[in-house]
Amino acid sequence: MVATDAGDIRVVKTDASETVRQVLYETGSEIAVLGATDPRLAPIVPMSLAGMREDDKLLIEYKTGTASQITGASCSARIPIRRRNVRTGNVAESFLRSSDVFAAGVTSIAASQWVTIGSYTVPAQEEIRIGQTIAENSRLYFNLVE
Repeated sequence: MVATDAGDIRVVKTDASETVRQVLYETGSEIAVLGATDPRLAPIVPMSLAGMREDDKLLIEYKTGTASQITGASCSARIPIRRRNVRTGNVAESFLRSSDVFAAGVTSIAASQWVTIGSYTVPAQEEIRIGQTIAENSRLYFNLVE
């Protein structure tokens, strides 16, 4: 992503039909890329109170002032999450990576409107929340590549 394409990135919770939407986190793309060289510079994502269950979706949306394109296969992402297995009750903190949220193709970005650039569908018998229990570990990173 070139500097002129700097915009906003947000993480949105939605149901399977994508009718009920809730913005969980929003940041500038120039802030989200800070963790590339030093993870301590990446923004901390507070643990969300909103949990997502089977078939709910986590959408990654992007808005910039100039029309552009993003190549999903070249993009990087690290989204902190907390997983809970509904059947066993086991909880594990981990990250969603670029392979989890981005499609391999090219996504066209229209100027000045929110465009979904990635998504993750919660699998069966699982609940997730964005963020992690220890705030210092809960750092978000995005690097969008044209």
